[in-house]
Amino acid sequence: MSLQAEFERVADDVKKVKSRPSDQELLDMYGLYKQAIFGDINIDKPGMLDMKGKAKWEAWDYRKGRQDGAMKDRQHGCSGEGFKTVTVDWPDSNCTTEER
Repeated sequence: MSLQAEFERVADDVKKVKSRPSDQELLDMYGLYKQAIFGDINIDKPGMLDMKGKAKWEAWDYRKGRQDGAMKDRQHGCSGEGFKTVTVDWPDSNCTTEER
């Protein structure tokens, strides 16, 4: 299966998890997904009163400059089957989940 097909499968699977991921896990997945699909962030930072929008913007902006294929690999690692324990190999990543 190609990297693109695997990425799309995992992106669909993540919508079907039984338990809700933590807010940080959701932000990590959001940032990885947006970077993989759209590349570097291309929108203005939301205002300070839009806390949710600002958190999402920062999660995407944090991954600026990282490559498309690498993002797809990381997205798969963060959202693999059943949210089993995974660690992304970036030393500054928060994408570690506990087994669900």
